Amino acid sequence: MTAKELKRYIPYLAAVLAAGFIRLFAQNYDLPYHGILSMIYIGIYSLWCGAVQRRFTHKDIRGMLGAAGVMSIFLIITRMIKYEFVSSGTVINRLLWYSYYIPFTVIPVLMLLAVLRIGKAENEDIPKAWYLLFVPAAVIITGIMTNDLHEQAFRFTGDATDSYTYGFLYYAVYAFIIIMLAGVITVLIKNGSSKRFIGRLWLPLTVLGFGGVYTLLYSQRTVLREMYEFPEMISLVMIGFLESLILTRMIPSNTDHGNFFRSSSINAGLADRYGNVKLRSSENAALAREDILSAVIEPVLLPDSAKLLKCKAVSGGYFYWIEDISEMLRLNAELENTGDYLTEEQSMLEESARIKEKRKRIAEQNILYDKIALSLRPELERLSDILDDLPVDEREFCTQMKLAAFLNAYVKRRSNLLLIADAKSDDFIDSGELAVSVAETLEYLKLRDIGCFSDIASGIPLAANIVLFMFGLFENAAEICYNELNAVLVTLRRNTSGIVFCVELGLPELHSVFTFPDADIPPDCRLFTDMSEDCWRLTLTIPAGGDMK
Repeated sequence: MTAKELKRYIPYLAAVLAAGFIRLFAQNYDLPYHGILSMIYIGIYSLWCGAVQRRFTHKDIRGMLGAAGVMSIFLIITRMIKYEFVSSGTVINRLLWYSYYIPFTVIPVLMLLAVLRIGKAENEDIPKAWYLLFVPAAVIITGIMTNDLHEQAFRFTGDATDSYTYGFLYYAVYAFIIIMLAGVITVLIKNGSSKRFIGRLWLPLTVLGFGGVYTLLYSQRTVLREMYEFPEMISLVMIGFLESLILTRMIPSNTDHGNFFRSSSINAGLADRYGNVKLRSSENAALAREDILSAVIEPVLLPDSAKLLKCKAVSGGYFYWIEDISEMLRLNAELENTGDYLTEEQSMLEESARIKEKRKRIAEQNILYDKIALSLRPELERLSDILDDLPVDEREFCTQMKLAAFLNAYVKRRSNLLLIADAKSDDFIDSGELAVSVAETLEYLKLRDIGCFSDIASGIPLAANIVLFMFGLFENAAEICYNELNAVLVTLRRNTSGIVFCVELGLPELHSVFTFPDADIPPDCRLFTDMSEDCWRLTLTIPAGGDMK
């Protein structure tokens, strides 16, 4: 405690003494005084609550101590209403008297909950069990407020309310207060250095001792009793006890942080709104106010080129700090060199990855092309034989070229179906692709004046191997009967029993036709051939639930 700190309390002490002398004087001359005294005490507690808000950064401690101040204001306001606005001897007047014991009981609990939070972070709460202290406080308050029903706090003699004796609830209030205050001192000593705090306990204990002496002598007519009524004195003692804990640093606050800041090793300071330095640490060199104001807009590189001045607007001015960026500059230079090396390395890696990806794509394409070539080998060989041995006769030449065009269209469309099947992740092809393939191939059959028609429904997902088999079935059948064909009908439908693919070939006369081996037919599929008058019908059925979505 310094002389400067003690000077801050002179106005408060003067106000308390003035209130006491006013009451002493007013009583001697029978003058009203409750209103003016209440204003003085309310002003004292309001200023104290404001000081609490400034001196404590921990929101929970600030809230608990502020609530204690508010409870003291509540006590003074209740007392003023009791004496100034309510007639004595009434029930309301008596209830206002009982309500004095609400702050008497609650303030000590708030004190204990506040000191329990010392040394804890704002997001770190105390054990929930401590909040159960409000339960006995609530029981005591309820008992006091309902005293008219049982008179276990004040036992009135006769009809007068100013003549009474005390019951066990009255003594329970003061026992509870003593237990709470003892808990406050115990927690403070336990949380800190015992020798350090025991040496400072004299001031809080003196305040409590003064309150205890006043309470013991209250029944006697003393000058102190004439100056201060019991509710006023108890509230003053409780707030004074709290303030003594703050003054002795037993409850740490953020006062005297200026000296702490000056002694710190951080390179920072505070300036007013004009850039004039008002507070700076021992490590902080003097700065031009132009540099400070410029740093508000953007960081300023100081003349030595290794320190950066930064500034942030705060209430009433600016907070500025200096960062040593010499190490950062060195690291940036190294990173720049490393970056150039990594850029070259990255370019080489990207080129290597591109070449690998290209090789992989070419390998996949080769595999796919080999697969297509293998699948179309019979047709390609057949097409090669036709083109290598074209007849001289013009009519025969035209017939062979039309067959070659038909085979070429088949090879093209089957290659496209294989590419689609390879690109699909689920290995299913829409029936619309089959419809396009069949329609294009039929166009080349029409060159021989063959009646061609296809009716293949779109939107039916089929397994790729089934689509390829259907297309091959159509082509093989048409090629076998190519010279005798006069009509072709290709249909695909979905019904309740499954999917039906049908190829009908119109022939002037029936003769031996090709039969597909069972081994070539996809699983779950059935192939039926039907020969009727002038027609050869091939029907492929896929039952519902077969190889389709």
